[in-house]
Amino acid sequence: MDYGKILTKAWQVIWKYKILWLFGFLSNFGSNASNAPSANSGGSNVNFSYGSGSGNLPSGIVSFFRNLDRFFEQNSEQLAFWFVILLIVILLLSVLAFLIRVYGQVGLVRGVLKADGDEPDTLRFSEIHDEVGPYFWRLAGFHLLLFFASLILVLIIILPIMLLSAATMGIAMICIIPLICLAIPLWWALWIVIQQAVIAMLVDDLDIGTALRRGWEVVRSHPAEYLVMGLILMVGGGILGLIFSLPQIFAFAPLIAPLVSGFTSDNWQNLTTGLWISVACLVAYWPVLAVLRGALRSYVDSAWVLTYLENSLGKDESQPDIPELPQPPETELEPA
Repeated sequence: MDYGKILTKAWQVIWKYKILWLFGFLSNFGSNASNAPSANSGGSNVNFSYGSGSGNLPSGIVSFFRNLDRFFEQNSEQLAFWFVILLIVILLLSVLAFLIRVYGQVGLVRGVLKADGDEPDTLRFSEIHDEVGPYFWRLAGFHLLLFFASLILVLIIILPIMLLSAATMGIAMICIIPLICLAIPLWWALWIVIQQAVIAMLVDDLDIGTALRRGWEVVRSHPAEYLVMGLILMVGGGILGLIFSLPQIFAFAPLIAPLVSGFTSDNWQNLTTGLWISVACLVAYWPVLAVLRGALRSYVDSAWVLTYLENSLGKDESQPDIPELPQPPETELEPA
């Protein structure tokens, strides 16, 4: 397999059809939502202690925490109600983000397939949108199946490990670490199989069971090719993703500088100013980051689709090729 050809063609596809960047962004939608602050701080058991150790804090900060403690004590029932509402909202937003990611993934794969096969001059959003319908709920069901299967597998593995570690005072955990290290490449190989199964489902219009078999067969038939391509895309994508995130790290500099100097009356104002500057920088950079991540996701998925097409050629590799029987030559009858 010509890796350079596939990687170059993937770049040519996403550069010519930049509408794929949008579907790359949608397929990543809400994937970093776990960085949101925890809502558990709204519990009714919050209890702050202000003894002689608070003498180093400015009086404004001490007064703020005292008022916050009093607020939690006086509004515990209301906070519990809004905590439940917040959980429901988070659940609904998670479901919405999941459906958007499925939509983006289907549109991205079908769009790459259309761009590679038909090579149209332009590729419009409506054309890709029309390709999503037949595959949307099938892929959504596939992801839900993988989620619950992974959850059950984790519970089966993690719970015995936790119990064994507690019984042996952590010694068992130390012994299990080498096994965990060995499981990492196996988990990565499984991820590649699942990736190819998803592409097989969307490219060859397969059901879930057949797509899983096709993904396993094509990876098993070309292990070296998928190993090399996986390393290229994983390492290269990880480095680019880190570079894209560097401005976010630098955006926290105005906030970190007052914290390093310590809490003083003068720094409290600097801390507030730094917070607003950091938030403004993050908000200003977010559209740029969305475009960059969308382009990166569209490129990686395009490379995987082209790799699948290169290795499978759209054939069911579980069925052997049946050679055609030679036809007898036609003979012309001469007139008597």
